[in-house]
Amino acid sequence: MPVLEQAEQRYSDVTFISLNQRESSETVQRFLQEEGLNLEYVLLDSRGEIATNKGIFSLPATLFFDANGALVHSHAGDLSAVSLQRSIEQYF
Repeated sequence: MPVLEQAEQRYSDVTFISLNQRESSETVQRFLQEEGLNLEYVLLDSRGEIATNKGIFSLPATLFFDANGALVHSHAGDLSAVSLQRSIEQYF
């Protein structure tokens, strides 16, 4: 998540949305505070509906959507700063 926080600051023309699944808002807030993370958009999916809808079976997962909301790329597993940069440059 620190990689995403850094990218959010670096790529101001890209909107980053972090999505937590099946945990309470209190749990998410506590985690973010304990880790010192300051993410602009953090959404909660308490029932895991987005994962089901997008066919995500492992976490973490990073989804890349274009300006029209179409899924253009996905990455399963941890994401390094280099692989995130490559994906942003390739798809945006």
